[in-house]
Amino acid sequence: MLRLWGSKPNELALGQEFKLRNAGAAGIVGRKLGEGGQGAVYMCDVGGRQLALKWYHPHVVEIDRTLRSRIERLISEEPPDKRFLFPIDLATINGRDEFGYVMPVVSEDRRPFSDIRSPPPNRLVLSLETWATVCYEIAESFQNLHTRGLCYQDINFGGFFIDPIRGGVLICDPDNITAEGLLGGVLGAPGFMAPEIVRGEAIPSSRTDLHSMAVVFFYALFQWHPLHGRREAALETRTLDTLAAFYRSEPPFMFDPGDGSNRPPGGDPFFDWLTARWTAMPASLRDLFLRTFTKGLRNPDERVVELEWRAAMARLRDAVTRCPACAFEVPLEPAPAGTPQPQCPACQATVPRPVRMTLGRYLVPMLPTRQLYAHHVDGTAAITLRDSVASVDVHPSDETIVGLRNLTPSAWQGRTGDGKPIVIVPGRTIRILDGLGIDFGRREGLVAGADQVAKTAA
Repeated sequence: MLRLWGSKPNELALGQEFKLRNAGAAGIVGRKLGEGGQGAVYMCDVGGRQLALKWYHPHVVEIDRTLRSRIERLISEEPPDKRFLFPIDLATINGRDEFGYVMPVVSEDRRPFSDIRSPPPNRLVLSLETWATVCYEIAESFQNLHTRGLCYQDINFGGFFIDPIRGGVLICDPDNITAEGLLGGVLGAPGFMAPEIVRGEAIPSSRTDLHSMAVVFFYALFQWHPLHGRREAALETRTLDTLAAFYRSEPPFMFDPGDGSNRPPGGDPFFDWLTARWTAMPASLRDLFLRTFTKGLRNPDERVVELEWRAAMARLRDAVTRCPACAFEVPLEPAPAGTPQPQCPACQATVPRPVRMTLGRYLVPMLPTRQLYAHHVDGTAAITLRDSVASVDVHPSDETIVGLRNLTPSAWQGRTGDGKPIVIVPGRTIRILDGLGIDFGRREGLVAGADQVAKTAA
């Protein structure tokens, strides 16, 4: 995790020249961007190209004897996913034993995930839909990493940069990525390490990555650690030693149905919000957290894998609406016709559902800019948030009229609410009204109109 810097004896001087091993070129050190436990990061110029230089502290190079070979291997390999900021080339300076590497620069519009814990006004505040997208992207990235037989070993929110508008993710600090079964330079970050690592029973692996990833997801959706309930609040001091002892005591999940001793502390508006957020989440998503932080705390084989998280986060990002009374975000779930309108778990007001389409397990509000992807219309398709097959568009002269545009090369068969057959040819748009049904070939979507808002007496 990076922090603001002050002058240190080992820091590189502005204008310092360094060499790149593979490119055979020289680079020039620019301003310092930040510093962490392993090293410092600087802007640099390599032949007119702006890159970032990570330069390791001398004691880290001395202690971590496999660090250089790990970095050299990463340089020689293609990243398993474009979201990983892998090293581009090895950097050295004549007369110095330490070394570093150059990597792409993170653009200034990206925000560190760790800002989720910053005090206002610097706190990272995103919509639930955007946080679900962030979690989806992280799960997909680590699925690609683990499929390559690699593990990250140090997942924590300090390793991610977030696009606060679209939810895109960049993953930095690849220093400890190594092959399954081999130990990198660290065991993990406090609070994110799997219980078996804390107990000294295992080294980092793809299974321990799954635990750390789930902690990140809980932070994203609930702004808090899943084990920091009443027991953690009762700690008199919070040092690394007392927190390590706390984790070794195997505290239960805040919402463990079989052990209520570590529930969120009462009488605090934030924890009231957290509890309401948990209540609002779809049961299928709550079940994933319950599995990970109950059975999964004791048995690594019970942990939720990336594909399950991807499916749950894809459904979550589709279905969020807001309470009209307090603006609390309420995820919707597919429900039979006639199901009562949901209640806001924060203020208990009725939450009218917008015009929406149900497609199997997915419910998508038909709001402008919404997209349908292959997994929405085909139950056999891989879950992906790329290459949309349909978009919800606003009529160019009447913003109250919305339609669904066919972005595929094939025509869709459909029917209106009164049963009239229709054909939606490629590139054309059909108006979205109550009762509209569309046969996409492998799955049918059915539109339900917006709920009527109950009138109150004057």
